[in-house]
Amino acid sequence: MAPIAFLAELGATITDPAVGSPVIFDVIHLNDGKAYSNVHGIFTAPVAGVYHFTLEISGPKGDASHELHINLMKSTTAVGYVYLDQNAAHWIKRTSTATLHLAARDDVWVKVISKLGVGQIAGCCYHSIFSGFLIKSD
Repeated sequence: MAPIAFLAELGATITDPAVGSPVIFDVIHLNDGKAYSNVHGIFTAPVAGVYHFTLEISGPKGDASHELHINLMKSTTAVGYVYLDQNAAHWIKRTSTATLHLAARDDVWVKVISKLGVGQIAGCCYHSIFSGFLIKSD
């Protein structure tokens, strides 16, 4: 079986993302198996098996009262969580990982779930990335 692995980064900073919107990591550095879409921001499992995903989100200094909460999603179910809250004095970076059993055609993606004020997700230069790989197929 050919390897299945991807690494994508956010190419530009997203300011004030809409609640419910996907975070689309548009710059692909690796896409073995062509299972990640940088148009939609969705990884679609080509085969059933156990996969590992990493989500890293960064935010620049901002207003002390802002909040930005993001989920790693398996279809419609949250499987990971990061938040960028109250980082007025410094940049912040959060990471979430998940090891999941996926059926063929299951989707994994990143979703903005809540916010307060105007938050930012830092793009460029590997500040925010989404990656995953197949550990073993069924």
